[in-house]
Amino acid sequence: MTNLDRCIDGSGWLSMARTDPQWRRKGVATCLQSYVTNYARRKRIRRLRLWTLSNNTPSIKTCMKGGFKPVCESAHVSCSIRSKRRTKSDSQRQRRDAGCIKSLLESPYLRKMNGYFAYKWYFTKASRQLFDRLLRKGELYGDEEFAFILTKPTMSFGVPYSSFTLLHGSTVPSLRIIKRTAAIFGRVWLGSYLPYTAYMLKKAQEIGLERDPWGYHCIVFEKKI
Repeated sequence: MTNLDRCIDGSGWLSMARTDPQWRRKGVATCLQSYVTNYARRKRIRRLRLWTLSNNTPSIKTCMKGGFKPVCESAHVSCSIRSKRRTKSDSQRQRRDAGCIKSLLESPYLRKMNGYFAYKWYFTKASRQLFDRLLRKGELYGDEEFAFILTKPTMSFGVPYSSFTLLHGSTVPSLRIIKRTAAIFGRVWLGSYLPYTAYMLKKAQEIGLERDPWGYHCIVFEKKI
């Protein structure tokens, strides 16, 4: 089995790939990738992405054989926000200056991720058009010192989940502001795919964002179709 979702930028995201142990090493995953690629092409999807753990050698080989190329590495971190719902006036104000979007495309955090970032559960490529859309959705926050994306909560595994992306500002102060801003949603599971660097992961842990075992070290792949 495998799953295909349409991302906010129009690309396709493959997830939940599973093969019964008795049917592994028989080309099943390769066959599924080929079928999904043809299906996505008919739906006018031009790029497919997925991630796999760095120690999943068979999956990595399958991706490479199927024409996918690695584009960035990350790790998923998360924590539980258990505060009373706050009003928006208590949170970091929303960034409203569309002229600043160009500078966000040069974010040092995006450079570490080769221009990619996670939005909710999948990865997308940063662009001015995408940031404009996130601005209209009310998910782009910041001021002169900080900038980040914070999604509105959606139910995931039985709890409301909100994802974030660092764009600008010192790491620890930015992460603290993001946690405070997420408190406007009340009780929420807050998570992000951070660039896979020892510094970033250490700083995230210092303020209570723990690395999740299922996303301990992810390699993101992309295929143009």
